[in-house]
Amino acid sequence: MGGPLPGTRPPRQAPGLLGVYRAEVAATGPLMVTVPRLTGPDRVGPCESALFDTPLEVGDPVWVVPLEGRRDDLVVIARRA
Repeated sequence: MGGPLPGTRPPRQAPGLLGVYRAEVAATGPLMVTVPRLTGPDRVGPCESALFDTPLEVGDPVWVVPLEGRRDDLVVIARRA
């Protein structure tokens, strides 16, 4: 006997974190960022990043996305203007 009871739905995994967030590079090698809306002043990382023509530097404003919806696993996708 498997599956949900009649009239019920199977359990669903809670949705992960979605969106693109403003961040700032806090450290390089390994790459760390601060994301005020997610973690306040705390650093997150090490992070993966897209390839950039010039290396990222501490203080650079960037856009980040959560990898697979996890707030502790961010990817830097672009510099912000």
